[in-house]
Amino acid sequence: WLFALAPSVAGLTAFYSLRFIGLTFHGEESPHVSRLERKPREASLLMLAPYLILTGVTILFGALGLTFEGFLHETFHEVFHSELHLVDGKAALEVQVALASTLFFLAGALPAYKLYISRRLSPGRILEAYPLLSRLRSFLWNRWYIDAAYNRVFIDGTLRLRPVIEKVVEHAMDVAYNLKLPFLMEASYLRVKKLQSGILTYYTFYTALFMVIMVLTFLLVWSHVPI
Repeated sequence: WLFALAPSVAGLTAFYSLRFIGLTFHGEESPHVSRLERKPREASLLMLAPYLILTGVTILFGALGLTFEGFLHETFHEVFHSELHLVDGKAALEVQVALASTLFFLAGALPAYKLYISRRLSPGRILEAYPLLSRLRSFLWNRWYIDAAYNRVFIDGTLRLRPVIEKVVEHAMDVAYNLKLPFLMEASYLRVKKLQSGILTYYTFYTALFMVIMVLTFLLVWSHVPI
């Protein structure tokens, strides 16, 4: 499977690379590019510096690449060849791998060249001639409809639940906090207000009764606590 995946990646890379080149240098100019061409300007040093660094590093690695590759080859050969008991592959297998990679590269590069560089083929006409390809393009263009499914399940589903939540949960909470609770507090206030007599003796009696109840409750609870 890994061997089959590698040539496929080579073909896709070739196709998308030539497609990118074709759309960039041989495609129609975008309005943004047209506006830039009216007022051309040089790139600032801040933009050129990363490219200069990348160019220098690329040249350096290119010059030292063969030497470094040979060093790695000899190092891994000496260290792992005896430990892993590796067997050298046949030359025919290397030819097959190179041939398969080249064929997949051409299979991806040639259609991209005709579609986006030479313009001998029209993507729109091909999609019109083959409805299956058009549906496949729509499926891939919409990213496997993952966003649509996410919106349908989570966003639209949440919006559909909003009336139910508003009616069942929010309305009940609104009635409880804004109607029932104030009514309960008002009723409690009226009940407590009836106890107000204005006579100090009654207030003292209420306080003493409350203290007796608290002491009895404390003794009752304390008697059941293991020591």
